[in-house]
Formats: sequence, structure tokens, C-alpha cells
Amino acid sequence: MPKKVMNLYQHGSWMNQIQYRLSVWELRTEAIFVIPFNICMFLIGVLLVRIGAFDNNSNGN
Repeated sequence: MPKKVMNLYQHGSWMNQIQYRLSVWELRTEAIFVIPFNICMFLIGVLLVRIGAFDNNSNGN
């Protein structure tokens, strides 16, 4: 454990510990959103390929 975190739990106030835990939770929520966003981007890519957006013709250029 980093010294900053150890110092927080040894000498920090209750409110400081709560604030730290909430800030760590904010970083973890990113993982919750990554999977749905990746699925969405994949499906949008499939749709673009199906309509010919990447073809080497007048539709894709």
C-alpha cells in the first residue's frame, strides 16, 4: 500500500477516508461503462460496414 494511503488510514479523519473511498469508486465506475460503450461502438461499426460507408466508391468516399 502506498504511504499516502497508509497515512490516510492511520492519521486521517473519518471524512477524509470517506472522500478517498468515493474518489476510488469514481475510478471503478469507468469499468462499468466500458463494456456497454464497446458493444455500442461495435454495433455502430457493423451498421456502417453494412451500409457501405467504408467501400471504395462514391458511397464510402
